Amino acid sequence: APLEREEGCTAVDVIDIVQDIMCPCENSIIMSQHRLDICLRKLERAKALVPKMKAKDFHDLLDCHEAEAMVLSCEMHLKAASMRHESRGWFLREDYPQMDNDNWLKWIIVQNDNGEMKLTTEDVPIEKYPVQPLKF
Repeated sequence: APLEREEGCTAVDVIDIVQDIMCPCENSIIMSQHRLDICLRKLERAKALVPKMKAKDFHDLLDCHEAEAMVLSCEMHLKAASMRHESRGWFLREDYPQMDNDNWLKWIIVQNDNGEMKLTTEDVPIEKYPVQPLKF
């Protein structure tokens, strides 16, 4: 479809929005729910542009596919970060500064459920690990 459009935005227009959201460390490494909510609202602009991207050649078409994947990846990151109410390793939440193994020793699973992003959790099977983590 992007090859057939004569009007629309470019992949770079979409990528610029995603980079503006994800590149500042206060949005992707040191997070808070307030900033995550702002980022998710900004991401809606990029999502709205995806079906409007145009490509003049196959190189541009590849860029359109990459831009679409970046939007999806950004959305998964932000929604999973919003769901996790703790800090762990390089994942830091200012509003949840402590590690919480009782509630969050879990993997966040992201699935496509009929076109909707569905997030669930699954306990980390820590009992199967040959080396057990230290208890804090």
